[in-house]
Amino acid sequence: MGKLAVQVFDSLVLDKVIAEYKIFEVPEEIPDKEFDIIFSASYPTRVTDEVCTRAKMAALNIHTGLLPQQRGSNPLNWALIWGDKTTGVTIHKMVRPMDAGDIVLQSPVQIENKDNILTLTEKCKESFVRLIKMFFETPETYLRHSAKQNQAMSSYAQKRYPEDSELNLNVSAKELYNLFRSCDPADYPAYVVKDGKKVIVKRVTQEGKITYDD
Repeated sequence: MGKLAVQVFDSLVLDKVIAEYKIFEVPEEIPDKEFDIIFSASYPTRVTDEVCTRAKMAALNIHTGLLPQQRGSNPLNWALIWGDKTTGVTIHKMVRPMDAGDIVLQSPVQIENKDNILTLTEKCKESFVRLIKMFFETPETYLRHSAKQNQAMSSYAQKRYPEDSELNLNVSAKELYNLFRSCDPADYPAYVVKDGKKVIVKRVTQEGKITYDD
């Protein structure tokens, strides 16, 4: 379970929206029993069809993207790279293919020019908590009024890796800035390669001016 999901579910326990939750790293760890509702958030692998069928009401995923756009593993990073003005949080039913299930609840999140992956994640965390609280007020109603996605409007945010944080200095200032702000300074900092060595980038302005780590 990713850091965002842990923060969200911790806050829901504190607010007494849910009593407790357990972290399962792989599907094989999930106990062989029925559940009323299954929630998946930042799960590293696909929840199997067999597990989903154990949910009496629904098996749901909480996605940081404004589905049907921004599907995939790293939607917030790609929203910044693409220069999107809006992302969001979506609760949807789990089906095949991934992130294609009926939308149960959705909340848009505005992306400002000054936002980076840290500030945008924090915005989405707030929407995450608000949306789950709303759902638990009347889950049957929200499930009954779920809406099919427009598959023709989908876009896909493929998984990103630390090496994808290398900045291309031959792109426009806007593209350079967007890639920089999509990089987490702690987990996968932006960098350039100079004389065969990796140099960490501390800051990139909207005009494309780069400041390097000392």
